Amino acid sequence: MAYDRCRQGKVASIAAVSCLVLMAGATAQQIEVSPTVVVAEDADGVASWSHVVAHPTDADRLMICGALIRPRGAMPGATGFVAVSHDGGGSWRRTLTDSGAAFSSEHSGAFGRGDRAYFAATHDHAEGGLWLYRSDDGGLSWHEPAGPAPFVDLTAMAVDVSPASPHRDRLYLFGHFARHSGRRGPMPLLRSEDGGRTLRPPAFPPDDGQPDRPITFPGGAVVLEDGTALAVYQSMHRPAGSEGIPPQALPKYVELLRSADGGRSVSIATVARYEYWLADGALPDLPSIAAGAGRAGGGQVAYVAWTDLAAGRSEVWLAASRDGGETWSAPARVDDLDGVMEHDVFVASHPNVAVGQDGIVAVSWRDIRRDCWRVSASLDGGLTFGPSMPLTTSHRDGGASPLDGVYSIAHGSDVGLAADAAGRYHAAWSEELEGGYRLLSVRFLVGHSPGEAPAGIRNDR
Repeated sequence: MAYDRCRQGKVASIAAVSCLVLMAGATAQQIEVSPTVVVAEDADGVASWSHVVAHPTDADRLMICGALIRPRGAMPGATGFVAVSHDGGGSWRRTLTDSGAAFSSEHSGAFGRGDRAYFAATHDHAEGGLWLYRSDDGGLSWHEPAGPAPFVDLTAMAVDVSPASPHRDRLYLFGHFARHSGRRGPMPLLRSEDGGRTLRPPAFPPDDGQPDRPITFPGGAVVLEDGTALAVYQSMHRPAGSEGIPPQALPKYVELLRSADGGRSVSIATVARYEYWLADGALPDLPSIAAGAGRAGGGQVAYVAWTDLAAGRSEVWLAASRDGGETWSAPARVDDLDGVMEHDVFVASHPNVAVGQDGIVAVSWRDIRRDCWRVSASLDGGLTFGPSMPLTTSHRDGGASPLDGVYSIAHGSDVGLAADAAGRYHAAWSEELEGGYRLLSVRFLVGHSPGEAPAGIRNDR
């Protein structure tokens, strides 16, 4: 069987590790993990809501953006940040700190074509709303931000870089809008048609017959080759007459906001109905979206990953769309923790999905029992997934946990994942140490083992 660094509790930052992951007596896939790299260290703040962003054509260019939250044990202040790598994740430096508000959080970023990069900072509504930064040198330096735009909570950003798109270079921003707007419906889509200098007014889906949606938090956004913009979000419906029903009992969906006309109008598609809750009815776990080439020349495919408690325990699932997000496949199970925690509810959570140029699908997720991040890969376009392997060290054997920090789980995924233009995958996460925190990253490759056909575990839902 594969060497499991998470089970062994050994640090994976000394040398590159090449793992042959075995399934049913046959070699299914090869995952090669490079040494861990320290992105940044802070004595008084933990990097949260961290997103990894890869340049569409230059494999050396990467960004990690998020919020630096501090201090411990109190309602924190927060500042947005951007860290940049121009050597494929070998080294990083922080190039932007957004401190324009006492609480600035839940950020997103994206690369455009060439040297253009963007970063959206969500300030507390009373202090200005949404601000949009842009860079003309790949994120090394930044112009003064444009804004403020209307307050949009928890943004997701994507830029149209496709040569075939009629809306090339258009920037899209999605976000939760209900908190201060008084609108209790689907989240809006904002767009920029001038390189991030200004944002157009938000577009909303038609609300005829739509249920009240008190929660519409986006987990990510992509733009397809034909210019269709997609954003996935968690949605809780409150139908008419359900005012007395507790949040835990309300129907919940993984939904998609979709625009095929450059952001002038948007529509809603349902990916799946699911169950997830905390004691107070909150939905802590955001879905993730990615798009890439299908296997064997099958055209572009969009993928969505999410956590589901429908089986009475948290599991990670993935669905695919081959028609621009209008319809979605039956879900495939991603995690492989069956029989590990028979009596526990929270087992696997916080997935992030990325697609390499060759169509290999990677999903990172949290193994709650061993307190580490793992990755599962699919070599057949998301139909089946091979056995997972750990990306981080286990902290259940007395070590400090990277997940026991301020707001480390309840505020969404604390690991980011992206695939670069060369087909490498990059993950980033925060780790709490004695006296401070650090932001780490690692890159890995996934491929067929030589001479072997792909094998998977199951698609049993």
